[in-house]
Amino acid sequence: MNDDTAPPPKAVALPRALTIPLLTVVSLSVFAMMALVFANVFSRYLLNQPIAGAEEVIKFLMGLTIFGGLPIVTWNKNHITVSLFEEFFRGRSKQIQVFFVTLCSVVALALICYLMYQQGLLLAEAKQITNYLGWPFAPIAYVMCGFAAATLVIQLLLAAFLARGIATRPAGVSMMSQID
Repeated sequence: MNDDTAPPPKAVALPRALTIPLLTVVSLSVFAMMALVFANVFSRYLLNQPIAGAEEVIKFLMGLTIFGGLPIVTWNKNHITVSLFEEFFRGRSKQIQVFFVTLCSVVALALICYLMYQQGLLLAEAKQITNYLGWPFAPIAYVMCGFAAATLVIQLLLAAFLARGIATRPAGVSMMSQID
């Protein structure tokens, strides 16, 4: 029995146990930044008194937003890309190119994890704190390192899936049915 139609590849989705907390952290961070900026501008221009420490809080929230969103962006393959040479790669060479870029991303993420962890150690050792609120910098460096480590694990999974020809599904909580 010769069947020319191949079964669709098994698509693997990012577990909701990881997706929902990450989306929650990112959403709350973005909302908090928006609310704080709005309140700070309102307070600064109408009451002539800015919110004390607002800039420090926004910096911490920015780190949470960027590094908290990185695992989901990575799983969905939604990174900003430049397709200057994309027309040169077709078929098997395209698969090799995507696998090579994925491995380069693994190396870059491993370096980011290492450097963020080292930065956290240095900040903790020096007892570095913010100027106004007196918040320590080390915990946020460790949290960002943790998000980068989660992204590294996801990137390694994507490399393994690419090597085996397994497709991945987007990680959003909405009803998305598109298969990569």
